[in-house]
Amino acid sequence: MNLPPLAVRYGLCLVFASLLPAAAFAQVGSALIAVPWQPGKSVSATNYFIGFESESDGAGFDTDLARGVSLGRVRIDSKDPNSVTFGWLYDHTVIDSSDPLLPERLVNAAFAAGFGLGEIGDWNLKLSAGGGTASNHIITDENSWYGVGSLVATKPLDRRSSLSLILDYDGSRSIWPDIPLPGFQYNVFESQTLRYSVGVPFSTLYYQPDDRWTFDLRYIVPIGGSANISFRISDQWSAYTSYTSTTRGFHLEGESNDERFFFSQDRGELGLRYSPAPGWTWVFAGGWAFDQEFTRGFDTRRDDLVRELDDTAFLRLGLNFSF
Repeated sequence: MNLPPLAVRYGLCLVFASLLPAAAFAQVGSALIAVPWQPGKSVSATNYFIGFESESDGAGFDTDLARGVSLGRVRIDSKDPNSVTFGWLYDHTVIDSSDPLLPERLVNAAFAAGFGLGEIGDWNLKLSAGGGTASNHIITDENSWYGVGSLVATKPLDRRSSLSLILDYDGSRSIWPDIPLPGFQYNVFESQTLRYSVGVPFSTLYYQPDDRWTFDLRYIVPIGGSANISFRISDQWSAYTSYTSTTRGFHLEGESNDERFFFSQDRGELGLRYSPAPGWTWVFAGGWAFDQEFTRGFDTRRDDLVRELDDTAFLRLGLNFSF
């Protein structure tokens, strides 16, 4: 059976756009194989730098953080929906502080490959696999390596809805990193301006009431989520505001295998997007970082507080491109 394009394409898009608040999922996990490509595109990348000055809450240590992120994917054949696709993630945070409880850096580097397996009955199957390292010393820390992998099966229910079954493993996940997590998703594509999904652990809503406003909500139980509201000013400029909640996990060199170091942060952001040419977008933004804390433990179900950071302003500069 040939799968209806709306049910499959937008069903997958709804499911895996919701993974994006967790950076490690961005292009080395399920999103690698499931987020639809724009027609004719073979390369897609997101790059940004974010920096802020803060202070350890109640401890009196000045703490400056500078974070650079690059993530993206490349596919071999832009005309083949089952083409082999490669994805990468590089996330580097420099911590400048005299606080003895904090490391000097936190780095996550990962690589994965994915491809379509074809159809079995009414189900369309895709698979991805890869690995990475997340540590304060990614080269010398032998215990920082982790694997990633996912299997996605999607079945159309009608022309505008689909059901997806998911099995996802991420050894760097902030919660349950040691087991594959199953999930399901009911996806509805009402129109080009309204689509949503409901399921466990992902839920999303995309709504565009007119050609200027866009609302994009995403939530991952129990990790966190994001909300983004954008307004198109002109063909090249748009303004946006967003809220993002993230938790990232790392192994510290010399620590036991079942002990990791986490950084959690919520951000409210206001910015501008500038597209000087098709496929290229600059992002200029600033905002407020809050609920910032470092913890340690096996995962965030049973972690202990290491240090809280004061709320502070931040700046972000980004460059996104696709071709």
